[in-house]
This record gives sequence, structure tokens and C-alpha cells, in this order.
Amino acid sequence: IIDIFENHRLYGRAFLPFSHLKSGDIFVEYSFLKHRIDHKIGYKRKIIVLEDDEEYLYHKYEYNSIFSISSYPISRYSKIEISPFYLNSSFNDLDYRVINSTPLPYVIESKNNYLGFKSNFTFDNTKKIGMNLEQGTKFKLQINNFHSTNNKKNNFNNFSVDFRHYQKISKEITFATRLYYGNFFGNNPKNYLLGGLKNSLFSKKEEKGSNDPLKIFNGYDNSNILFTEFVNLRGYNFNKFHGNEVLAVSSELRIPIIKYLFNRPISSSFLENLQLISFFD
Repeated sequence: IIDIFENHRLYGRAFLPFSHLKSGDIFVEYSFLKHRIDHKIGYKRKIIVLEDDEEYLYHKYEYNSIFSISSYPISRYSKIEISPFYLNSSFNDLDYRVINSTPLPYVIESKNNYLGFKSNFTFDNTKKIGMNLEQGTKFKLQINNFHSTNNKKNNFNNFSVDFRHYQKISKEITFATRLYYGNFFGNNPKNYLLGGLKNSLFSKKEEKGSNDPLKIFNGYDNSNILFTEFVNLRGYNFNKFHGNEVLAVSSELRIPIIKYLFNRPISSSFLENLQLISFFD
């Protein structure tokens, strides 16, 4: 929802994956953009449910976060942002065999509170020339700090660089390149999952045994999964590689077939935006 002067914006989304209807995300953000410094406040909720039907295991992970963002434009193409936040995470083992036992054989729930900030520098001089077609360069440097108020052993930090360049080859044909580097560090660093594509309908998951960052078994609190970052890598299954540090490079040659072959206006938006994309990851 945006007012006529575009000084006030209210944005919200809900994500419910087909693979598991008990999981999902909720995100709400209000922006005040009247002055030079932009201000935003928001709320984010994330739920992940892990199940093992053969072992009758049922784990639920959840976090709720309240945040604010202040954004200052350095130039026409660059800005800096500071975002303090409060985050509460929880874990519940909902295995009925454990819940109904007395005394409990192990800890079946936990909670953590985090205070921290996210800061980033963004540069973006890209110009949009069509759907999925841009020209120019953009990059983002980001540093995140998570401080646990329960136990300093849960503290962690994250640094990432996301660089993208879109080069015109001929007419609307564009060569797109992306370089992404990320690093979790601190007392309790989290994982990157490298492999597969986000929201793919036919993705398969790699099983990693005892070292699997998606593992689930009795007496194990895997709350780290709430902070796990996913990175695309086409040609591999989901969770093919994982670790605290990641470097990924992708290149695409994007060819709007009909627009390139017929140098005249096209009435069909489907044909106008039809693209052939060759890639290397």
C-alpha cells in the first residue's frame, strides 16, 4: 500500500511452501520516506518444521524479530543503512512419546534472545531495459552482529559481499555476472547451504549423516537452522555443500529471442519477454 506522494509505504508478504504447510514466513514493513533519511520499521516471523516419519520425530523452530532501518543516501547511486533489531528464537520437540513421558528424558525446548544490528553499503547504477534485463553495476557490502542475551556462547557475526554486473552485448542481449562471498564467524557460526535453486518444484535434498546441518534426532536442538543462508548452485541437489564460508560465481547470457529477431513493437507481453538463458555456475 503506497500513498499518492509515495512518502508512506506499507509492505507485507506471507510465504507458505507447498512441501510443508506447517512452515512459513510472515513479513510486514512500514516506510516513511518524506525526508532525506528514510526510516522503516518492521516485523518478521519464520517457522521451520522438521519431520522424520520413520522415527516419528517432530521438531519446530521459530523466530520473531522486530527491527528498524535508517537509510542515508551518499549519492544518486549509493547509500548506507543501519538496522538495529531484537530477535527471539525458540525450539520445541513435539514428539508425543517424549512429551507424555515422566520425567522427561532430555530437554525438549529452548529459547534465545538476540540484540544486534545490521549495516550495509549499497551501490546501484543499473538501468532496467526489460523484464529480467538490466545494464550497469550494483554491489552490496553487509555486516551483521547477533549478541545473545542468554549465553554469549551463542554470539555470531556475518559478513557478505554481493557483486553483480550487467553488460550489453548487442541490442537487448545482456551478459550478467554475479560474485557472492559470505562468512559466518564468532562463538557459534552458522551455515551456508550451497546447491539447488530456491523454491524449485522438483528439488532433491542431500543427506549428510551426522554432519548434516538439517539433521533431526532425539535430544538435539538444531536452532542454527533458523539462521542458515541458502546459495543457488544449479546442477546440484539442495544441501550438496555446506560450511561457514562460501564463494559462488554465476554468469548468464540472456537473449530476448523474439525482440532480437523482430526489430519492431510486439503486442504480446509473453513473446516480448520470452528469453533464452545460458548459464555457468
